[in-house]
Amino acid sequence: MATDTEEEEEEPPQLTSKDKPVTAPVHVLPPSAPKPIESTPFEKPVLEPEKRKQEPSKSSPDGKFPSKPLNTRKAMCFECGDAHDANALSNSTQCRKCGRMISLANHEIRSSWSSRIQTRGDVFIHKKGIVTGSTIQCHHMIVEGEFTGNVECSGDLTLRRHGKIMGKVICDRLLVEKRAKVDFLNPVETNECRIDGLVTGSIACRGRLSLEKKATLTGNIKVGTLIVADGAKHTGQIQMGSF
Repeated sequence: MATDTEEEEEEPPQLTSKDKPVTAPVHVLPPSAPKPIESTPFEKPVLEPEKRKQEPSKSSPDGKFPSKPLNTRKAMCFECGDAHDANALSNSTQCRKCGRMISLANHEIRSSWSSRIQTRGDVFIHKKGIVTGSTIQCHHMIVEGEFTGNVECSGDLTLRRHGKIMGKVICDRLLVEKRAKVDFLNPVETNECRIDGLVTGSIACRGRLSLEKKATLTGNIKVGTLIVADGAKHTGQIQMGSF
């Protein structure tokens, strides 16, 4: 039986179904059970294919097959002087102005030679090659043997050994390599010149004449531009300017 001093505990009010809050059911796991990890299926990113840059210049007219650039060579007619681009793999071509046939054959000289050569191909005189008293008209010419005649090159004239050239020399570019010793008995006409050996003679160079550090040039020169490296030597008169 309760005393008067003891307060009666009040019972919490009863909630009706309308007053009860709606909550989601909570699943209580035992302490030893691991917590589940929510995972979503891995979706591999879809990569767009790399776009390749197109080269518009290297394609056939219809755009289907790439076209390879032709190996061409400038062919100047020996008759009228007209020049056009010709396939360097051909043995000959025809002048588009006067109709004359132009040889594009290459020549390699390994022994004595005295006939004239007229071609827009290249001429290579090997170490045992000897060319005397003849005229050579060609594109590029490399001399490792003996040459004493006239030469006219629409390209490079490269001299690699000792020699005395008594004929007339006309070329687009004259190259005298290291350890070569060349005597020109007639004036040389060229558009560009690079000397790295010993040269004696007069040179008329419309463009740039370069004397490398091992070069020694003895003779009068007419040049558009003169470049002299440290150690190079020149003896003679210099006339500079366009001509």
